[in-house]
Amino acid sequence: MRSKYLKRSIFLFILLFIAASGVLAQQTFRYRAPFQGIAQAGFYKVALRAELVAKCRGDLADIRIVDHQNNFIPFVKLESLPSVKEDFITFPILRNDLQNDSVSSLVVENARSMLIRSLWIRLKNTAVSRTSDLSGSDDRQNWFAIKEDILLQQAYGDSGIGTYLQSLTFPASNYRYFRLNIYNQKKADLQILQAGVYGHTINEQTYSSLPGPRIIRKDSSDNITYIDLRFPLSFQVNKLGLSIAYPKYFKRKVHVYSVGEKSKTLLGETGISSEQAKQLVFSSKTARLQIQIINGDNPPLRIDSIQAFQLNQYLIAYLEAGKSYQLLVGDRLAKEPDYDLKFFADSVLSTVSEIRHGKLESNPVYRTLQGKKDKDFTLVLWVSIAAVLLLLIFMSWRMLGEIKSGNNPD
Repeated sequence: MRSKYLKRSIFLFILLFIAASGVLAQQTFRYRAPFQGIAQAGFYKVALRAELVAKCRGDLADIRIVDHQNNFIPFVKLESLPSVKEDFITFPILRNDLQNDSVSSLVVENARSMLIRSLWIRLKNTAVSRTSDLSGSDDRQNWFAIKEDILLQQAYGDSGIGTYLQSLTFPASNYRYFRLNIYNQKKADLQILQAGVYGHTINEQTYSSLPGPRIIRKDSSDNITYIDLRFPLSFQVNKLGLSIAYPKYFKRKVHVYSVGEKSKTLLGETGISSEQAKQLVFSSKTARLQIQIINGDNPPLRIDSIQAFQLNQYLIAYLEAGKSYQLLVGDRLAKEPDYDLKFFADSVLSTVSEIRHGKLESNPVYRTLQGKKDKDFTLVLWVSIAAVLLLLIFMSWRMLGEIKSGNNPD
């Protein structure tokens, strides 16, 4: 009976210790942001709002995800990065037939007159080879040689779809029309199904707008315009967009500074002009910026508005259906967590769905345990745990003594 009681006591102590450890692990984080409503288990991309990032350190080392049982959840940090998508651009086939019993002709249209260095053709699988010549034209009347004696190779392996692709490479050309003459030498023709080129589409980085800063402007006698931007929080600022109304044509040098309490740091030297997007791209976690526009002998620019942006940032984590989670931030002494998930980031990126966290709020655990020194219950909590541990040790020692006494003969 006593053995059963001892086991239960040890089990309760372990639960108490785990619960206390989870609470104590959270007490150093000043803020939290809950989120829930996970429909099904899987990897999710949690978008970080600007006000949450503002409460983090610059490297985001002090951010954590915890579940409803105060367990830390592994995650991977991810920024919005430019991505390249490869698309196949089909060229319309205007002609694809036999000219005579030895030569067949394929004519395709490069409608946008793109400068290309290769042409891809899709053929029905074949185990024969042919030679061919490629020529170009802008009117389909006058044809000019591009490359001769091009070998059309046979299919290698089994693609499982009955067709294969071959690339014809040649010096850069932007003809409106391309003609491929295939020499069959009185043998059966090859069946060409499609022609075109591969193009690359670049998906740009994505940004979120920040609350509008308070703007203080001064056009100085040194021919420099000084613009102070003051934000309500220390936001992560990655881009500024300027709306310039006057003059119509301009080209100015620009210096961007992060301003602290006692000094300012140069973030970059760049330029803006009427011929390009009026954007300043840099990276700084700050509550105050200063823009210096070098006017020279020109009149100052008339700027209608300035918009600040943060590069979108995410956490990728495996979340379970029906459970509630929260983000913890704001521990200046926290170290960067080291999770195994970082080795598998590429494997999960293609399957993630995006979710958003709730409103940022003060962490009640931090407020209770660290808000006031005269109400710091940390010591009380640890003393209670130690007392339970000592009680268990005493009970175990007493039971061992009774067992030994029972084993001794009278």
